[in-house]
Order: sequence, then structure tokens, then C-alpha cells
Amino acid sequence: RLQEVQMFTRILVQLPASVLFQTRREGASWVIHCSTFFDFVNVELKNISSLTCAIPYDVTAHFLRGLINCSMDYEKPAEQVNSILMSCQHKCPILLSSAMKWWPLLQSVLCSQWQMQSNDAVPKEMQKLMDCQQIARSFHVSEYFPSDDCPWLSAAFLSFSSQRQINRLEQGHEMQELGNKSQQFLVCLLFFYMMDLSSCQLQAKEAKVFSEVLMKCVEIIHLMEQKRKGSGESWFILFELEEKQQTPYQVLHKLGSSVLIRMLPFAFYSVLPKLDKSLCDELLAAPNFLIVALKTYASLVQLFLDSQEILTEASPSVPQQPKVAQADTLELITQGRRFLLHALSKCPKPRYSSKSQLLEACGDLDPEIRAAIVHCFQPDNEDDLATEPQLF
Repeated sequence: RLQEVQMFTRILVQLPASVLFQTRREGASWVIHCSTFFDFVNVELKNISSLTCAIPYDVTAHFLRGLINCSMDYEKPAEQVNSILMSCQHKCPILLSSAMKWWPLLQSVLCSQWQMQSNDAVPKEMQKLMDCQQIARSFHVSEYFPSDDCPWLSAAFLSFSSQRQINRLEQGHEMQELGNKSQQFLVCLLFFYMMDLSSCQLQAKEAKVFSEVLMKCVEIIHLMEQKRKGSGESWFILFELEEKQQTPYQVLHKLGSSVLIRMLPFAFYSVLPKLDKSLCDELLAAPNFLIVALKTYASLVQLFLDSQEILTEASPSVPQQPKVAQADTLELITQGRRFLLHALSKCPKPRYSSKSQLLEACGDLDPEIRAAIVHCFQPDNEDDLATEPQLF
């Protein structure tokens, strides 16, 4: 299947870009749409890409150049371009994140093409990408991406800029200025770094690179929790997205390949041991954290069981990686079990109404954790082994 998609993609970029687009009537006018191409990218292309939250440059450029060409057949081409780029935010966001990744190469090509074919100003949605890139280069975080309607866009720009080493996120005033940004922005930024962390593991990058990305995740989490101060959204909302369908973060899971999304539990339990003890204690008192930690642990165990298949799918040309990843995942499982057993023994006795939730979250893959949950709900008089039983 991988070879078929790769061959189809090579053919696709050699065809006229007009094949990516269709027209349909909306009211009294005709508009561009590309739902078939969106489906191909979401279902096939993003799941074979070795890039993190992006597809290759040639496909991205082919799409955007084709969009400009097709828009010229309409009375108001800028409106057509804006409409498609805005629809990407919800229907195929990885096309926008790819545009962000490749924008230093794309900007001059697309702007020249637009100026050659139209006397109008650059479309608003293209201008937004240009503005974001300029701000990311200067790293004026306090002014970074003034529009708050789509925080993941600005987070993606900052993440990709950091990858290109235009500006690295270092300790100091840069991290302090990140504290001025909204909690939504920081959640989105953390997602991109966690995707990088998972990608480092899948591609067996050197330990120094993995460690650098890991510490950036830790720094962002500490920054978020300091900013939150017991209220508002916490960082672990990233791991509740399946249950909370109507959130501003739902789009994030559409940005990563299916393998990278399945690797999120690995990122969660890689970060958790690096957090300060005081922060871990605060997290245990937070609503839903224990349930999230149990569900993520169960997913991590399942990831270990499926790791041969998952990592072969992610990197079929690197047969030795699954063994390395299995060892790393097993170590995290051990650390995760230790954390959960400690948490269940130290946290206040949960309400009886949540017992079924905890057991459901735990699953059946670790009997020791299930037993700890059951023990946690025992009444105090049953927990006291020194009490003499009443036989008659």
C-alpha cells in the first residue's frame, strides 16, 4: 500500500494542478472545492509521510500553485483562495501546517505567481501566512500572530521556525514571553513538541535531540501550570480529545499521522517523570488527571504489544527500530506503573461513583493496577488487617 501511495503521489505532482479541484454551484455562483484531494491527504498521504505534521514540499506547492491558477477563472479570485484556505483549517489542516513548514520556499513563488496573474492585493489568508512567518523570524512573541481565532496556526509557525533553527526556544526571556500568550496557544505549542518527541523515537534520532525536545515539553508544561494557577485548562487536555469532541484542540489530532497520534502515550509518560514533584502532587489533585493517566497508561501498554506492527508501518526501511522502541516503551511502562501505584496509595480516597470510571480507564492489561484501584475503594475498617475478625 505504501508503494502504491508513493507512486500515485509522484504521478499526481506531474499532472496539471487543475485535477485537484472541482467546481460546484452555491446559490447563484460557482465556487472551487477539493474535497477529494482533502480525503486523499487525510487518509493516505499524511500517514506515509516521514515529516511531523506536514506533507512533502512538492505536493504542498502543487496544491497552492494550482489553487491560484484555478481561482483566476472566477470573477473574484481572492475570495476563492480565501475560501479554500479557510476550509483547510477544519477539513484538512495538515495542508496549512505544511504550508507553514515550507513557507520560506513557497512565499516568493506564490507571491510572484499572484502578482503576474492579478492586479489585486494578495488574498487575506495568504497575507496571514506571510505575516506569521515574518513575526516568527523576529520572534516577537508578544506580538506573535495577533489573531486569536486559530491559535494552532501561530503555534505551528513557532514550532517549525524552531526546527529550522531560525530561533530556538531557549530558557530566558523567550520562555518568559511565551507566558504572555493564551493557554490555548501553549496547549497547541505543546502538542507540536510532543509530536516531535514521538517522531524522534520513531526515527531513532540521537539521544541529544530527543533530550532537547523532551526538556522543551517540560518547560512548556511548567509554564502552563504556573500561568493556570489551579484554574483553566491544563496540559493534559491533549489526551482527552477523544472524549471532548467540541474543543478548539480537536483539529490537532488531524495534523499528525495515525502512528504519531498513537505514540502520544509514549510522549505523556516520557514527560511525566521529568516534572517537579510539587507539580505532580498538584496534578493528582486536578479533576480527571488520574483517569487520563490511567487511560494513557493502558494505551501505552497496548502500544508496547503492537509496537512491532506500528513501528514497521512508520519506518518499514529500518527493521532494527522496533526492538529499540520496545525496550524504551517497556521502561516507560515500568515507570508509569510505579507512578500510578504511588498515586493510588497517596491520593485522597475517590468517591464511590468514580470507581467504575477508574476501572474502565485502566482496562484489563495490568491486573496489578486494577487491584490497586479496588483496594483504594475499600472501606477503612476493611483496610485494617490488625482488627480481629468477628466470627460469631
